[in-house]
Amino acid sequence: MAVTDNNVTKIEITVPVQMLDLIKGGSEYDFKTCAMLLLPLIKNEDISYGKAAEILGINRLDLIDYYGRLGVNYIDYDIEEVEEDVKNALAFQKGAI
Repeated sequence: MAVTDNNVTKIEITVPVQMLDLIKGGSEYDFKTCAMLLLPLIKNEDISYGKAAEILGINRLDLIDYYGRLGVNYIDYDIEEVEEDVKNALAFQKGAI
């Protein structure tokens, strides 16, 4: 069930009973919950960091920093992608591109 009030929607979700003691509530908890709900959307490239930050009402760099403190990398390259970027940068520098 969703209840909407002033650009905020309250939803009900089903969670394991064991989680109830871990859920404290409050504005800091609400921020963390919303940030965690947005993370898969960012990682799946459904929304940008900028859009997620806008939704949360914070600066994009603050959101990147927040996720970074949680161990979420902003730049999510694997070694092959890094090597390809270096190769392209060197070729560009030499005028081959």
